[in-house]
Amino acid sequence: MAVLFVVWSILEGLGATLVMPAIQTLVTSNYSGKDRAIAYGIIGGNRCKRNCLRAHYRRLADNFIHLATCLWRGGGDRAPCPVIKPVHSGCAP
Repeated sequence: MAVLFVVWSILEGLGATLVMPAIQTLVTSNYSGKDRAIAYGIIGGNRCKRNCLRAHYRRLADNFIHLATCLWRGGGDRAPCPVIKPVHSGCAP
């Protein structure tokens, strides 16, 4: 599972690396002045939101995997389940 997350992160980073020059070209060619600043602000806000949500969803997936593993191994009455980590992405509300 860890390999899946690492490979997925690498592929996601490579995809972002290939897309960013195209976005830069589109914004530069289609907007000027104040409109260009607004367009860059919207793009930056969306990337920040995506990064915060990605951390949040990874923590949810991690909690689900821990809980499923605990139940599959017969946790509950016979063995204590691992402590579930609180879901907090670290992003400002």
